[in-house]
Amino acid sequence: MAQPLSTLERINRNEDMRRLRELVREHRVKRLCGLPLRLDGTRGEMAEEVERFAQRVRKQIGVS
Repeated sequence: MAQPLSTLERINRNEDMRRLRELVREHRVKRLCGLPLRLDGTRGEMAEEVERFAQRVRKQIGVS
């Protein structure tokens, strides 16, 4: 079941990924990103942004 852990304040890409990696390891996270859709179920601008972020996370941390 999805549960929020905390809110991270943005510092820079490297530091953000380091802190995210720590949380993933500490809490044995399996999934990280959900996809925000419009009310009609279509993908919008934010869904594209989340997809780019998820690709970076998969590449650097190994979870999606």
